Amino acid sequence: MVAAFGLCACGPAVDTNESEGGSESSGGDTGSTDPSGGSMPQPEPEPETGSTPEPATSTTTMTPEPGSSVTSGGGFDDSGDSGGIDVPQSRSFLIAITATPVSPETPFQFLGEVTTDGFVATFSLTPLTLDVGSTDTPRDPLPPPLVFENIAVDDDGVFAFDAPEVLLPGAANPITGSDIVADLTIEAQFQGEKICGRLGGEIVVPIQLDLAGSTFSGVALLDDGPLPPVSEAQCQ
Repeated sequence: MVAAFGLCACGPAVDTNESEGGSESSGGDTGSTDPSGGSMPQPEPEPETGSTPEPATSTTTMTPEPGSSVTSGGGFDDSGDSGGIDVPQSRSFLIAITATPVSPETPFQFLGEVTTDGFVATFSLTPLTLDVGSTDTPRDPLPPPLVFENIAVDDDGVFAFDAPEVLLPGAANPITGSDIVADLTIEAQFQGEKICGRLGGEIVVPIQLDLAGSTFSGVALLDDGPLPPVSEAQCQ
């Protein structure tokens, strides 16, 4: 806020001379006479000091609530535009979960279907089969999908959710080939054609293992196109 201060410029007092029978100012009457016989000077008109500056204005960014639509101030609306971040209404992704502390070279892979309704997203992640030690063979879908609903997406395309007791079949485990049960926490962001974020939590079966430092990422797929190398789904 800019505060405007008024400036007062008052004129000099006018000299007066007393005379018998009354008082007159030299050069004519310049004001009323007070009881003591002196002339009360009148202030000269205040000179112009310029226009008062307008107060500064600020732009308030609205914080949307789930299910609402904001079309200005960088808001996320139903067109999928979120402050320059491309949030899909419905799109397929190759999703990679890279267990960095265990085996960063062989990420778990999923065929992801992402849909949004206002500020609420649903992720449906179908595991892809992988031979032990492989990143590209055979990569066949292995239903049923893992479905995560009611995920809030903010106006920067950021989302976060917990995924407790996730069961991953051994056929989709390229590290050991064994079934896995894990409690996961995910925080990520839509970034144009990609999803980039981090993954925490721990594997609880067959052994207990901290997953801190792991990543959750993805790349949008072309319609009816082949799956890209998993490296394209990862973020630097």
